[in-house]
Amino acid sequence: MLGCYFQEIKYTRLMSNYFLRVEIPSHYSLKVVHKCLYWYTGEFDVEIRESRDGFEVKLTPLGRSLSEADENLIRQKINRDLIDYYLREEINNETKNVRELIIAKAFSQFDDFTVDLGDVSDPVGFNPNC
Repeated sequence: MLGCYFQEIKYTRLMSNYFLRVEIPSHYSLKVVHKCLYWYTGEFDVEIRESRDGFEVKLTPLGRSLSEADENLIRQKINRDLIDYYLREEINNETKNVRELIIAKAFSQFDDFTVDLGDVSDPVGFNPNC
């Protein structure tokens, strides 16, 4: 499923190498888009706008024009970074309850602390009830 995400990202070079417009689909959250594009602010002015289908990003190089080689590298890096931050967000959401239980147990030194894990789904087959 992730393979189709970065194929939907649209890139357009505008005004003869002056800036790059990136259209990012809405299945990426605004938080993921911000985390991904934060790392580009050292070399680009980054503008993010919400659009009907997701987000429209305008990357303007700081003090230089955008070569075709730069554009290709940026496309590859944005694709990888969006997938990276998307997966980080998914893992964070999926493991939130387990992390909260570990922290609660760590700070309940002498309390009787029992937890009913109920039905825990785990795609790798780890059985927490053993």
